[in-house]
Amino acid sequence: MSVDLGEKSDWTAIATIDTDRNKYKVVGLERLRGDSCEALERYAAPGLAFYDKLLRMLAWRVTDPSSPICRNALLVMDGTGPGREVVSIALRGRMAADKVPMYPVCIRPEATDGPQAKSGWIYTSRKTLLGVLANVMDQGRLDSISTLKLWPVLEREARMARVKESAADISHRMGEHDDLVLSLAQGLWLGERLGKQGTAGGIAPTRWA
Repeated sequence: MSVDLGEKSDWTAIATIDTDRNKYKVVGLERLRGDSCEALERYAAPGLAFYDKLLRMLAWRVTDPSSPICRNALLVMDGTGPGREVVSIALRGRMAADKVPMYPVCIRPEATDGPQAKSGWIYTSRKTLLGVLANVMDQGRLDSISTLKLWPVLEREARMARVKESAADISHRMGEHDDLVLSLAQGLWLGERLGKQGTAGGIAPTRWA
């Protein structure tokens, strides 16, 4: 499960990806926003802040036996900008207690040669993420279930990303709505780098005691 965190007034996107060998199927695609987060009410008592509710929902999905994706779930979360504090909160919460395998990622604007471990974080670039997405799509290794309402929106974002990449430097955000494509690209980037030992570029997931 891959999360692209946004500001409270902006979109946060969640992509749930199933993988079999080197192929991927998107089985969940969501957008949530802090000023309209009714979808999170079932996971927490009223009055909690948006990010608190979001973390409780993520914790349930990757730890609760009744969750359909609980088994063998991995979590990759964007810790750029406002995401850094949210990820730090996650380190101290239920996901920490249950030792959920999680990859905290910091997306840099400049290009990087590959994942770099620093203080438990993985550093990469937006250009790298979008390059992985383009490669997986071009090779026909990406599919989705038929019921994803946001899939056409994601495809449009992906096309926009390609136009921006070919026309100019994409080191800055592509626009107001790039959250879906970045959440998917981040998950695929992790999947492409996971080895038999469960590492990304030699970096093991953060697990908390």
